[in-house]
Amino acid sequence: MLKIKSIIQSLFIILIITGCGNKNTSFQKIGFMENVKVFEEFEMKKDYDKKIESDLKLEVAILDSIQLLVNKLNIQENREDLNLAKEAYYTKQKQYNQLFQELSSKYTSEVNNRLNDYIKEFSEKNKYAIILGSGGEGNVMYTKDGINITEELIEFINKKYKN
Repeated sequence: MLKIKSIIQSLFIILIITGCGNKNTSFQKIGFMENVKVFEEFEMKKDYDKKIESDLKLEVAILDSIQLLVNKLNIQENREDLNLAKEAYYTKQKQYNQLFQELSSKYTSEVNNRLNDYIKEFSEKNKYAIILGSGGEGNVMYTKDGINITEELIEFINKKYKN
């Protein structure tokens, strides 16, 4: 059953690549991009990383201060105050992690939406019928060097973002 499914998927991909019998086009332009590299090199993502760091700067300072207090109380062997400080630290750490997750999720969604728009525009501008993504999880296991458009795409999206 798995073998039949694999054959059907392969035939489907071949049909897509060959144009599904489109008589007006004998060749569909195909490229692939390295998903992670495109995402990591996108200037908007880098800007949002800096924004998260800036937004959480106060939270990190508070956590650091509480950690110093915990260390000081641990040396003094004041168990009651030490336990209170540890509890405060874990509570603040939990709040920090929750805030970080919320900001990270929000910004990642915004970056992905913008990136998808730019990739669509890039594809249309450069007449790509298909752009495949390679994330190292088995999506694309091999390609010829000529169809890797990662660097060209990174340059395009960052120019679009800066404008």
